Amino acid sequence: MPEDYVQAYAWFNLAAAQGAKKASLSRHVVRKRMTPAQIAEAQKLSKALRAKIPSYTKRSVSEMKQLILMLALLWPVGAIADFAAATEAHKRGDFATAMREIQPLAEQGNVSAQLNLGLMYAKGQGVPKDGAEAVKWYRLAAKQGKANAQFNLGVIYANGYGVPEDDTEAVKWYRLSAKHGNAEAQHNLGVMFANGDSVPEDDAEAVKWYRLSAKQSNANAQYNLGVMYANGDGVPEDDAEAMKWSPQTSMQMSSNLLSLATAAQCRTHS
Repeated sequence: MPEDYVQAYAWFNLAAAQGAKKASLSRHVVRKRMTPAQIAEAQKLSKALRAKIPSYTKRSVSEMKQLILMLALLWPVGAIADFAAATEAHKRGDFATAMREIQPLAEQGNVSAQLNLGLMYAKGQGVPKDGAEAVKWYRLAAKQGKANAQFNLGVIYANGYGVPEDDTEAVKWYRLSAKHGNAEAQHNLGVMFANGDSVPEDDAEAVKWYRLSAKQSNANAQYNLGVMYANGDGVPEDDAEAMKWSPQTSMQMSSNLLSLATAAQCRTHS
């Protein structure tokens, strides 16, 4: 199921108020991964839930135990703590510890752990660099709908890192990631349509994806969208729109589109 810190915190808060120590610990771990706005929302939700549960009293211990059991299945505190430990170890450059903490979680199906394990194999952090292993873990995360993993698979197939270069596969994964709102995937998918890489060349479709990415402040997409307006590719020629999206855009700069677009395919993110 998708991660939902607000729901998790709210329910852990109810259980903790009944004296459940494990729920209190879990609430603390989840809180560390939340924004102030999410915490405020969770506290409001907790109050609303408390008002809706007639049996919410100190006598409803059996109900709360059932609730805690349910939460343990959805949000195992050990897994949350292990992932947090892996993240902290990675931040301080202790890749061996990060790998030790994250590998079991990835093997258990934790989608964030799978994504980050793939990234560690791709970069050779704590393990020898191994493109094939990176692809394996990215694919597992991507199949669970993780947009960044889908994007990374697109980059890998577009460039042939650890797999044979395959623009058809690249388009497939960029499209999935782009539909989940990943700005870089949207940009790169626009590049594929602009260049006709394993898809029919379609400037209007390129503009569509550049625009979605540009609205998320992706600089490469903004530049490319400006070039499209400057040249009238896929849209009516419009110098004002060209300048709006990319102030440095001019007619003679359009020749840079291919080299910039190609370079943009080499970016990866966790």
